[in-house]
Amino acid sequence: MNVENKIGQKIIWLIVFFVVICFVLFLLALKNNFIFDLIYDFNEEKEFFKNENNDLIDLCKVNKNNFFVCMNGKLKLMDFINEQEKWSESLNFVEPVFQNEKKIFGVSDIKSNLVSIYNLDGKLYEIKINAGENLLAFFVSENGCCVCITKGENFYNINVYNQSGEKILSNVYHEENIFPIGADISPDGKILAIDYVDLNNIKPESKIIFMRVDNQNIFGSVQEKERFIHGINFISNEQIILFDKHEIICKEIKKNNIKEKWRIKFNSIISEMDFNENFLVVKIDNQTESFLQSGSLIEIYNINSGQKRSFFEAKNQIDFINFDKELNYILLAGLNNFFVIDVNGKVLFENNLTGEYKKACFLNKANKILFLRDNKILLREFEKKSNNNGRNQNGFELFEKN
Repeated sequence: MNVENKIGQKIIWLIVFFVVICFVLFLLALKNNFIFDLIYDFNEEKEFFKNENNDLIDLCKVNKNNFFVCMNGKLKLMDFINEQEKWSESLNFVEPVFQNEKKIFGVSDIKSNLVSIYNLDGKLYEIKINAGENLLAFFVSENGCCVCITKGENFYNINVYNQSGEKILSNVYHEENIFPIGADISPDGKILAIDYVDLNNIKPESKIIFMRVDNQNIFGSVQEKERFIHGINFISNEQIILFDKHEIICKEIKKNNIKEKWRIKFNSIISEMDFNENFLVVKIDNQTESFLQSGSLIEIYNINSGQKRSFFEAKNQIDFINFDKELNYILLAGLNNFFVIDVNGKVLFENNLTGEYKKACFLNKANKILFLRDNKILLREFEKKSNNNGRNQNGFELFEKN
């Protein structure tokens, strides 16, 4: 073999070697960035909804298809499964405040003395507060009723409106240093509960009174001394939970009798809470004994018995929780990552977050998640695979697709 042939063969082998090395490096780069299609079947996140004005405020799930999309100046009902806008309403509120309970959505900006109530068909009714009174708070019920707490010159007024927007109850209250701070209506619309705080003593005292809506008779009350009960919510027509920063209390209503069903005490402050008919999910931050101070603890309870069912510890701070009441899955999101857990505290999967998000919630499955940004709503879908690469702590491999 002559010298020229030897040189030619060397050049060919060098070219082949260079091409192979480049290809291998390319595949490794893709794999390290979790974009290796042959393994992960990854596609970019899908843009569901975009608003050029950068004014998306909130996203509220009604059911697996329908979501209320809240913006400055508009409220929309979107069917994200079929990618349809069902209706759109103009909102004339400067600083909108929202209340959502299943298929009922209420919006106001408090200063306007106007409340608008919506369901899946659009606007149900509008409430105009009486002249000389200022709206302090409002609360909606799943049956379409609304409670408004207003303040006059030297009195408070608690008004209840039915599904047609008719005022069916008006309770005027004036007593020195005792203030109404919250209210709720039972799902059937028959019982009104009002939360008062008494500041006449050195330590605050809370009192919750229970009233029949049809005849406006007070049939019972609950007192919590040295406690500031800042929230009340009906679980069912016969059960209600009360909560302050360290306790959650369940009361049972049987005819005219109100008795305690269970009470859960926490050493640390309750930072967030959500529930459905079966489970109670509680987020507790800044634990110092069991794990890092920057972490969060999620505890899940049986809402019927008050017994702890499971828990999940996150090493980093969890900024918000989203408990899907139909799927019974919990989405936990922090600054750079998120988790999906079930009510047994088991992690279904976890992943990093890229970009800044205001909120995240499930679509129609645990692995389909909507992320709310300032001007768009994105869908990220995560699947589980059965091979041994890239497994999470439960043995599931993660990848994303449209």
